[in-house]
Order: sequence, then C-alpha cells, then structure tokens
Amino acid sequence: MAFIDYLAKSSLFHGLPEEYLNWLTPCCREKFFQQHHQLFKEGDVADTLYVITSGQVVLEMTVTSSLRHFKETIAITSVGPPHPIAERALVAPYRYAFSARAVLDTSCVAIDCVGLRERMDSDHYLGSVIRKNLLQILSERLQQTREVLAYERATRLI
Repeated sequence: MAFIDYLAKSSLFHGLPEEYLNWLTPCCREKFFQQHHQLFKEGDVADTLYVITSGQVVLEMTVTSSLRHFKETIAITSVGPPHPIAERALVAPYRYAFSARAVLDTSCVAIDCVGLRERMDSDHYLGSVIRKNLLQILSERLQQTREVLAYERATRLI
C-alpha cells in the first residue's frame, strides 16, 4: 500500500481529500520496529508521529510517588493499525507524553512533524481538519489514561 492509503485510514487524517493526503506524503517514510523495541520515550522531543500499518504498540507512562517512594511503568493502552501514536508531536512543547514499545513486529508510516506542522500552518483547511481530529484522539487517550490510573490507585488502596 502507498502512504496515502495508510493516511486515509488513520483517524488523524479523516475527512481530508486525496489531494491533501498526497501533499503530506513527502513528510512520510516507512519504519519497522522489531518486537520489544522502544519507538520513543516519555518526555523526549517529539518530532515524529506514527501511523501503525501492522503489528501492535503499547503506550506506557512512568508514575512516581514521593510519598510512597515508588516509581513504576504502567501500560495505558495498546494500539494497532490504522491508529496514530505520538500525537503530542503536533502539540507544543512537542514532547512525547508516553513511551511506546512494539509488542509485536510493527510497521509504521513515520511522519516528520516539523514538515507536517509547517503544512498545517500554511493551509488553514488542512490545519483545521487535523486539529479537530487530534482533539478527539487526545480526548480518548486522556480518558484511557484516567481509567487506568484510577484502577491502579484503587488496587493500591485495597
């Protein structure tokens, strides 16, 4: 499949006409991650967004408590095709909110977000559609994170 086909299936680019998807393809490259490979780390500079084309990725975050003196990594969600990950590469200050690790051998479309952000800023329709979709995705991730953290907290209190 061509980059445009993967972008068209992704919720981040939902509603964009084909000519816009074609305009984004110079920002794209194919990337492969072996099982257990870390795609990116929480807190690192976010310059790449990924659309998963095959495989599975787990998004994790580190939770620390100075009161209880612990630090632990918690899985927030597992993501597969055709979903995007690393959406924070489109939101200042451009740092990854989670770490991502391939659970299976995983292929992705890696999107250069500097180029994508420039295109979004230069074309208001493109920027508007992607930002609208981005808000929906971030809202869902926030809800997933809240549910996992509430469960983790409840199990610690028992």
